[in-house]
Amino acid sequence: VFVGNLSFFCTAEDLMELFQAHVPIRSASIVKTKNGLSSYYGFVYLENDDDASKVAEIFNGKKFMGRKM
Repeated sequence: VFVGNLSFFCTAEDLMELFQAHVPIRSASIVKTKNGLSSYYGFVYLENDDDASKVAEIFNGKKFMGRKM
């Protein structure tokens, strides 16, 4: 699942904690620039693809670390 408009300070671990409270996930990642800085987006890899619509409903527009996802 694509997760956009993340805080510069958000880590993959932060995403995992947030999403695991609602659905089982395999992993999460934050996309970084060549310089190693956050690109303000990432991906959460779900255990069950059917949960994608559930997390979209839960998190779309939700404020996290000061920014709306």
